[in-house]
Amino acid sequence: MTTHFLILVFSTVIFRIITVNLFFVAFSACVHFYRQFYTLREKILQTVVNIQVPLYKYVMPKNKKWHYTKSQLLQFPDGTLGKDVALFLEKNQFDFIPFLEMHDVYHVLLNYKTTISDEARLYFFLLGNGKYSFEVLGTVAAGLILLPELLFDFEKQYRRGKNCARVVNRKFQNDMHIPTEVLRAQIFGV
Repeated sequence: MTTHFLILVFSTVIFRIITVNLFFVAFSACVHFYRQFYTLREKILQTVVNIQVPLYKYVMPKNKKWHYTKSQLLQFPDGTLGKDVALFLEKNQFDFIPFLEMHDVYHVLLNYKTTISDEARLYFFLLGNGKYSFEVLGTVAAGLILLPELLFDFEKQYRRGKNCARVVNRKFQNDMHIPTEVLRAQIFGV
């Protein structure tokens, strides 16, 4: 073998090692940027939701404050909607927001967490289920703008809401004694 051939092979190997390493460094930087940018977008969406809550309470005075407190709901039997809502509130260190108690019931019945992406999923479900309030439309719009990579998941949640029994007009305050699984079966036809 000639020296020129060995130099060519050696330089090709070095070039490949350098380009592969550069690719992984660039890829790692992109992933890091995406994670930071995603967190920023979630914070913006959280701010939108936080602004909407007092506005919603002001604009929607037709809602009546519930006569249950979290401590009263904790007294319900295990497995009932009342107990499950109270445990949800306890787990997340929340308390009922007057006039917005149904939101927590939706989280429990529909199995959505309290992350910002799950909040957006919940609102897409509610939109599909026929709720066209300022709160829902605002969160859906913000979710589409700030979390476009979840578009297909949002569409799935919208269809999930459209294909189940109506929950948006149901007064679940009167159903706190019913087992949560029975209510879910009624909603989803399982």
